Amino acid sequence: MKIPLLGLVCASAICFTLSTPAYDVKYTIIDLGTFLSTTGALGHDINDSGHITGIYYNPITRAYYYDGNMVQDIGTLGGQTVSIAMNSNGQITGDSSTSPDGYGDPHAFLYDGGTMLDLGTLDGVRSYGRGINDSGQVVGHYYFDSGIYRAFIYDGNTIRDIGTLGGATSSGQDINNSGQVTGTSLTTSDEYRAYIYDGNTMQALGSLGGNTSSGVAINDSGQVTGQSSLPQGPFPEDPGIHAYLYDGDTMQDLGTLGGIDSGPADINNKGAIVGWSYTSSGQEAVFLYENGVMMDLCVMSDCTSHGWDYLFQVGGINNSGDIVGTGSINGEWHVFLAQVVSPVIDIEKRTNGKQADGPNDSDVPRIVQGEIVTWTYEVTNPGEVAFSEAEVSVTDSQPGVTPVLDTNSDDGGDMILSPSESWTYTATAQALDLTTPPEGVTVVPGCYDGRNTYKNIGRVDITGAGVFDEDTSHYCNEIILPADTPVASVLPSSRSVQVGNVATAFATMINPGSTIATDCGITPLTSVQANYAYQTTDANNELIGTVDTPVDIAAGGNQSYVFAFTPTASFSPVDVQLSFDCTNTDPAAVTVGLNTLLLVADSGPVPDIVALGATPTGDGIVNLSSTGVFAVATVNVGSPGTITVSADTGSASLPLSITLCGTNPATGACINPTVPTLGPVTTSIAGNATPTFAFFVTGTDTVPFDPANNRIFVRFKDASGVTRGSTSVAVRTLE
Repeated sequence: MKIPLLGLVCASAICFTLSTPAYDVKYTIIDLGTFLSTTGALGHDINDSGHITGIYYNPITRAYYYDGNMVQDIGTLGGQTVSIAMNSNGQITGDSSTSPDGYGDPHAFLYDGGTMLDLGTLDGVRSYGRGINDSGQVVGHYYFDSGIYRAFIYDGNTIRDIGTLGGATSSGQDINNSGQVTGTSLTTSDEYRAYIYDGNTMQALGSLGGNTSSGVAINDSGQVTGQSSLPQGPFPEDPGIHAYLYDGDTMQDLGTLGGIDSGPADINNKGAIVGWSYTSSGQEAVFLYENGVMMDLCVMSDCTSHGWDYLFQVGGINNSGDIVGTGSINGEWHVFLAQVVSPVIDIEKRTNGKQADGPNDSDVPRIVQGEIVTWTYEVTNPGEVAFSEAEVSVTDSQPGVTPVLDTNSDDGGDMILSPSESWTYTATAQALDLTTPPEGVTVVPGCYDGRNTYKNIGRVDITGAGVFDEDTSHYCNEIILPADTPVASVLPSSRSVQVGNVATAFATMINPGSTIATDCGITPLTSVQANYAYQTTDANNELIGTVDTPVDIAAGGNQSYVFAFTPTASFSPVDVQLSFDCTNTDPAAVTVGLNTLLLVADSGPVPDIVALGATPTGDGIVNLSSTGVFAVATVNVGSPGTITVSADTGSASLPLSITLCGTNPATGACINPTVPTLGPVTTSIAGNATPTFAFFVTGTDTVPFDPANNRIFVRFKDASGVTRGSTSVAVRTLE
């Protein structure tokens, strides 16, 4: 069983996309937590009963056994313990230090029912258990003082060396229920090769054309997965290594998720393989290889929408397809269990294109009496069983509403709802006067003000299968009342990008009044040579809604957005003014530095300093008695560059002086220079670097509270004087 390398993750400040996942969701990811640790745990193997083994940190490495209900430490031979593999009977192998200080030479072990058996080291100094079958046979390797290592097998009574392919070293990685072993060995020509050992003979498996290969896991059919180097690649000095599947005759290259390298961790008896692969962006991801296709497990499970930062390690897959591994949640290592989603039928119903699931949802359409209402019912088969048209029945709960299949939505025109296929049904009617609804029509209080709101439920049934799904939508009659003028803010307040790259920022629009603000969106007022788009987000800045689609904002509520400019040509820095407007309000007042975006585009790579100001009161206001202070944190999401940092009061002439310095992010102490200076501070900022700065403000007279005009602007300029980042705070004198 191979323990993959730890994964990488995007660490830039602005890292999201306006697209949807590339795969249908077929797995669900369950967070098993950190078990006995407060700092993190890893999942290494899962058996057919769903029991899991792995390691946790407390503070040294220890091994655990989880039976689906309870978790227990499996003990130790004296020090730290690592479990690697587990069979269907719950027997576990791995290695454990025999030293009381916890870090001495490890010995392979067999854990069985609460007892840990030391398997010894043959005539070596240390040993490692790596694979175990249902008979309790263990394979691994042991080391001599010289560094030479040899594969061994333990048969329940004795432990013995199984030899090599003619070279000096060999390792044992896995064993199936027929006693076949796979691992890696040096040949007589000093090349590493994967092998299968059948109890008597060790057979080399070849390679994918490169000079090395290794065996990682073997299933009961004798299929082997491992890694092999390639004969050549995009970089001659690094031809790459790929995961493979060996089926007894040929070695098949499994490819990658778009990057250079990939490697497996386990294979089940159905030939499904899990492992790791670099993506085209250089990030390491967990993959599932099945039916000839390598798929990103995080994308298949939509893991980032369920609280996971990313998945970075995978340990095993059982014969039911359950997968165990490790991912990050808020920076902490958690064990995950990935399970196949049970087959279901799904319906998504919309009224005039809006989901409107709840009567008070912000997207409930308001329709004038007599206008046409269109309901759409999108029926999707997310499972593995196809259904004929006769088996699919779509109905509506309201009298007189009859969904009809749009045959153009049937892929291939075969009237078969295949796995992953969607059909669209539609129904239309005139909007009713809901103040006096007809008999039999269901209305509920909604649309924020308790008015009668039409409710109907779309339902899909699979005839004779007992499988169904329902979805509700609503509409109410249009009542347009004027609302108060919204207020808005933008973060970050500047972006500096190369032509063709996307410059993104977040915005928040607040409805301060007591009336709903309808169809609120964001439109650029300043013309720049760039494509523009915006979309609503939730409280976690995750994308929701539809691109370039306005939404309603409840009275006293707020809505967050993300917007993006993609420059099509170079242009100098410009404060792009934005219209934050709703159909029943005046636009929000424009305040430079508060709800504008300073945007610049260049033909080549440039620094892009994303800066955020922080004041002691946390409200973006520097309060002066005689002096005040604020800090600015930055990240350079662009290319490296020499940057000059300065502060000014913009077009306002204010009675104050400002000194500044670069600071130690950990302590806040001035380091560049060590004493605050009135002049600008020049520093080199690398890509993804996160320097911090402190600003000290001294008032010489009263500064009135006027946050739209009385502001301090912090500017980050390159050697040519071009602004590559900015932020601002309000300033006032306390009375």
